[in-house]
Amino acid sequence: MKTKLINTFVLILICTVGLQAQDIITLKNGSEINAVVSEITADAVKYKKFENQQGPMYTVLKTEVFMVKYQNGDKDVFSDETSKTKEAETRSETNILWEKNNRYYLNDRQIDGKEFLSVLETDPEAMARYKKGATLTITGGLIATAGLAGIVVCNINGLDNKDAQGKPVLNGPLMASSCVGIIGGAIILYVGLNQASKAIDIYNSNQRSKNSVGYHLKAGITDSGIGLSLTFK
Repeated sequence: MKTKLINTFVLILICTVGLQAQDIITLKNGSEINAVVSEITADAVKYKKFENQQGPMYTVLKTEVFMVKYQNGDKDVFSDETSKTKEAETRSETNILWEKNNRYYLNDRQIDGKEFLSVLETDPEAMARYKKGATLTITGGLIATAGLAGIVVCNINGLDNKDAQGKPVLNGPLMASSCVGIIGGAIILYVGLNQASKAIDIYNSNQRSKNSVGYHLKAGITDSGIGLSLTFK
């Protein structure tokens, strides 16, 4: 009789310890999952089923979880406000570049040209556009400067060469080509500055895309019929 009582007590003790050794995930729909929680990320809870701890890892979104009660009695409660806070933190991690009056800013902080380039280098597409704009800006500036220099030379030569009435004789072809150089250089310079501005827009657009959720819906035919797959990225 004593042996049966001892065995019964040991069995109850084992069951009690086993129940305490599990985590309980309570979903917002009211269902509970007996689990061993391995990790809680910014947007999900990763766990293994308590009855199959050698099995696969499962993931449930935190937006679907009301509470996790751990084996030691501690609790984590996930409310809608928690989800909104995480979302706000994600948005705050987005860096926004902007330029005003030839000064560069990262979010609300003014930065110098060196830091501006180091930030832009993190985005190859934006940096490539900026380098293209910088090349055009330099080229346009050189052409416009050459045109201006041609006009100066033309006027200096005109002072040395005068007609019978004492008026300066200007070199027509040189004057015309110099004017074309100034206008053409100014246009190229404008395009270059515009490309540099577009580089900032590309950087900001790519930054926002990193924190947005996209999906791809694909239909296909399987052995069991027609199916749809939804892939998030």
